Amino acid sequence: MDNQSKYKSKLGLVISLITISFVALNYVFYPNLIFAQLFTIAYLILIYFCFNGGDIKKYMYYVTLLFSIINFSLTLPISSKKSLYYYYITLFIYFVIDISDKIKTKQHIKFNFKKAFKSKYYNFFIIFIAYVVFSIILTVDKKLGLRTVFNYFIMFFYTAMIIKENKNLKDVKGTFNFFKLLYIGILFFGTLEVFGIRFGIRNHFVELGFSLKEYPYLNKIPVSFFFNPNNYAVVLVIGMIITAISYCYSNNKNEKRMLIIIYVASQINLIFTTSRTCWITIFIALFLCYIISLIKKEKKLQKTALSYILLTFLIFTVLSPIPYFEPYYGKFNTTPILNKLNIVHMVKNPDAPEAKKIKLGGEGSNNERFTLIYDVFHGVFTEKHFLGFGAGNISCYIKSMNNTFGVLNIHSLWFEILGDFGVGIFVYYVLTYSLLLLDLFKSWRKKEQGDIKNYTLMTLVCLFAFVFLVFAPSTVVAYVPYWTVIGISFALVLNKKSIEGE
Repeated sequence: MDNQSKYKSKLGLVISLITISFVALNYVFYPNLIFAQLFTIAYLILIYFCFNGGDIKKYMYYVTLLFSIINFSLTLPISSKKSLYYYYITLFIYFVIDISDKIKTKQHIKFNFKKAFKSKYYNFFIIFIAYVVFSIILTVDKKLGLRTVFNYFIMFFYTAMIIKENKNLKDVKGTFNFFKLLYIGILFFGTLEVFGIRFGIRNHFVELGFSLKEYPYLNKIPVSFFFNPNNYAVVLVIGMIITAISYCYSNNKNEKRMLIIIYVASQINLIFTTSRTCWITIFIALFLCYIISLIKKEKKLQKTALSYILLTFLIFTVLSPIPYFEPYYGKFNTTPILNKLNIVHMVKNPDAPEAKKIKLGGEGSNNERFTLIYDVFHGVFTEKHFLGFGAGNISCYIKSMNNTFGVLNIHSLWFEILGDFGVGIFVYYVLTYSLLLLDLFKSWRKKEQGDIKNYTLMTLVCLFAFVFLVFAPSTVVAYVPYWTVIGISFALVLNKKSIEGE
């Protein structure tokens, strides 16, 4: 080892120790989050020994991924009412290091506009961000608008980081392996919650004022590190997609057994989240895998897709008669398709879901979401706000309508984009998203068997799943799992030549 390598090794160790100390400091402010802090430290050690490769910038990349995924549990208080996510800090440090490296190597820090405008995706980034900033003019609540713009910029730089750090097959493989290991840890804590074991993590129900002792069934609804069960459910679906495809292309029997265990545990967690959108989406995702297998005539993928569809169906129906699970099938019973699979409810009251009709301005989750979508269309088209209400301000219009019982978040990226930024940007966003899906499919179809083909398929199915998954969280403007999939999708398309070249 030469002197420069020794220096980098020592510097990497020092930075790793500083990062761990940084997380340990969090205990001073939030002692009730000790389990989240210990979890983070364990993965920081894993990153140092297994993922950084002696590269400080690469280390900060993985640290940022870790901090961003569990962001609800890691914040730095800057006042009595405000705090700063840890991943904001590490993301900033990452780009400082990136710029410093360019200065040291005498690389020009400039943007190649000519090259950018030749790419439909770089065009999209430029135009979309420009309009997000412009939309401040349209806002009623400027403070809310600026906060939304800030969130978009954070996600823009987060996406850019993922694109920059996945330029070859080794990088892509490292990213996927890290997320697989991280998912196992996330799932473990979610499973503990299913058994009623809480570990002090921020909880949506607790902060709404519900008593877990007064409503014991809430005590078993998992949120893991995602605050809200719907947010966690989205992560579960993404994990299940990656697990199923990994099983398809694995030749290791022990690994396959482990993947089945992970998938089944994920399904059980998904039932306990009570997320209907996510439950339907996993079927859609697996069916997409089946359709793709028919197009490419891949019998192995076809068999896997059908097997996992059957497994998912069986677990849902087999668990439904068990009294322990009954409270968690309640929301499923209001969805006719899922109700047909619920043996308990079919016996007790088979006509209940059909009796509950959707009503504009009515109470209940279904009615509220229908009303939210109606309000967006009414505001944009009927009241002719074709340019949108401005960043984050569709919620202000909905508040003025006063027909959603205080629910202001749209619960859909598509209608949030339409309401905030208008018809033109909405069409442009949907078109770009569709083209990205198409490019990923073309890329997967052309590739022969290998790791990159598998990763491309995982990304393609996850990106398609998000067409429906964006209806689960209250918003995805700052929802990191969504932007992670977006970032990896862009990386595989924009860095296609360098990845395939390797």
